[in-house]
Amino acid sequence: MRPCRFVTGPPGIGKTTSVRRAVALLKERGLAPGGFTTGELREAGRRVGFFVEDVLTGERAVLAELGPGEPRVGRYRLVEKGLGLAHRALEEALLRAEVLVIDEIGPMELKDPGLRGAIAAALESERPGIGSVHQRSQDPLAHRVRSGCQVLEMSRENRERAPAWLAEVVKEV
Repeated sequence: MRPCRFVTGPPGIGKTTSVRRAVALLKERGLAPGGFTTGELREAGRRVGFFVEDVLTGERAVLAELGPGEPRVGRYRLVEKGLGLAHRALEEALLRAEVLVIDEIGPMELKDPGLRGAIAAALESERPGIGSVHQRSQDPLAHRVRSGCQVLEMSRENRERAPAWLAEVVKEV
């Protein structure tokens, strides 16, 4: 994936919001981004899981939820349907999209071999890409992003300009 721009930072700083806003900016410019974004599932103000959304179709599915079962990442059980949706969204993006979107490269997304393979293929692609990368991940794919892409460490001071910064990846083509 060249050129590529990713954001990183602590939970709640606005990484996913920035990626979603960048996707909207790309669409406003007439480009076709594709891939996936993630988000929190909340009940009564408490996080109970995560969802994944296909950037091209808008389809959503649960990615992880509280409860028993395997595979797990921390307190959350990964859900096959959500992992499959993210995998398919990224594979379809590799075929059709002008800009690849991966939100996020983190423990949940990298736990599934199929999705991990799709992320690796996207990182090898020559298409421009944007996304977010888990701040503390030591995984080789996260390291590949940090060493091969421009990465913005998000803060309260720079988070308002992060979406435009991400969307400018296309000017580098």
